[in-house]
Amino acid sequence: MRMIDGLLAELEQEAETTRRVLERIPQAHLSWKPHAKSMSLGQLALHVATVPGSVAELASLDVV
Repeated sequence: MRMIDGLLAELEQEAETTRRVLERIPQAHLSWKPHAKSMSLGQLALHVATVPGSVAELASLDVV
């Protein structure tokens, strides 16, 4: 098994979990912040939603 295959399988599993978590975030609470200096729940959700794609993109790069 190539390294990329293992990473992609793990990313697929994480994507499923991430999808379930993001579906449970109430839209009415996206601006809520746990602390004044924290990111809002919406910002955190966006971060969580985009990280797997960024990791997959990095993993697919051809490194010479």
